[in-house]
Amino acid sequence: MNSLKNLLILAILGAVGYGVYVSLARNNADNSQPPGVAEGWPTVPKVELPSTSSTASPGGLLAGGGNPAAPAGAASARPAGTSLPLAPPSVAFPGATPPPAAAGTPATPFLAPSPVATAAAPSAAGPAVTLGTPMPPEAVSAAPATSPAPPSNPTAGLLQSKIAALMEAVQKSLDQGKYAEAHLALSNFYGSADLPAELTAQINGLLDQLAGTVLYSRKHYLEPAYLTQPGDTLEKLAQKYNVPWQLLAKINGLVAPDAPGTDTTTKDLPLPIGRELKVLRGPFEAIVHLDRHELTLMVQNRYAGRFPIGVGRDQPKLDGNYTIREKTLNPSYYGPDGVTLGPSDARNPLGGAWIGLSDRIGIHGTNDPRGIGRDDNRGTICVSSRDLQDLYGILSVGSRVTVMR
Repeated sequence: MNSLKNLLILAILGAVGYGVYVSLARNNADNSQPPGVAEGWPTVPKVELPSTSSTASPGGLLAGGGNPAAPAGAASARPAGTSLPLAPPSVAFPGATPPPAAAGTPATPFLAPSPVATAAAPSAAGPAVTLGTPMPPEAVSAAPATSPAPPSNPTAGLLQSKIAALMEAVQKSLDQGKYAEAHLALSNFYGSADLPAELTAQINGLLDQLAGTVLYSRKHYLEPAYLTQPGDTLEKLAQKYNVPWQLLAKINGLVAPDAPGTDTTTKDLPLPIGRELKVLRGPFEAIVHLDRHELTLMVQNRYAGRFPIGVGRDQPKLDGNYTIREKTLNPSYYGPDGVTLGPSDARNPLGGAWIGLSDRIGIHGTNDPRGIGRDDNRGTICVSSRDLQDLYGILSVGSRVTVMR
């Protein structure tokens, strides 16, 4: 009997204890849980919005005329020729190497300078960077890390400290995704004869990549996105921003890869109202280094690509400051020795286009790729067929060209 009585008491105490436990549990419950969440869910459901990314419109090279250009290559093949690859254009532009992918969706190489290939020194095939190719994420930390050798004199020490400060600022900009700032800072050092060869190569390689991203990709680093208005055409926008219409067409993928340079219909076609376009403010200018066999593009004091060149013997003195006077597709050749060769003549040394600086001096193609890097060609300043397409679509009538040794 006593045993039964004890069990009954324990049962009552257990029931009371459970009631107290439930009450305490309720009073200490997490009231932060939003209403409507099913009881027993360990966490609030996570809602993920569907991807809003859209497929980029098709694009490709905008042919500049003349001999067919080699197909736009991958970054390993060549911003800003551009090669932009740039060594960035051929979008792929002249010799520029691809900038960080983190910068945004890569645009179809404009000039696959032969606009943004690799960061290595340009080859006769075209610029070192393929235009329009965004920098891979690893490139963001690509700022030269090699420390210069200890200075041997105070002047060298001052230069070293300036370089160190520059590299630190550039790395900071890269880490923060401020590619336009890093691009401008490094552009001020491009071509400096005071830098060690190894550091020069590192800076040039990074410049190629940055030019490809800042100038030739579809991301808007220098100008706000332009929304097309009623009546807009590529030609009208090109005049407004002082660049060739081909440049805008290539960067924005508005022409087919095989569009001929002689096609004048695309530039005058009305653009869809409200379309977002990447725009650049020109004009671009060129610096030709005869001794280095290299043509460098600049825009807004920014490095915009480099192209390997050959030098002709038609004019003994090429040094000087020029303004582009004309751009002609399929030119005839008039040699100083009285030789005349028409556009369809395989011996014509000018290739598919002539960018005239004067009556007898110009930037042109070549009928012999082996002439790139040499000084005994016919003509004056020649580039590969691929790079010629890039330059024809980047330089404007009125662009400044400086030729020096």
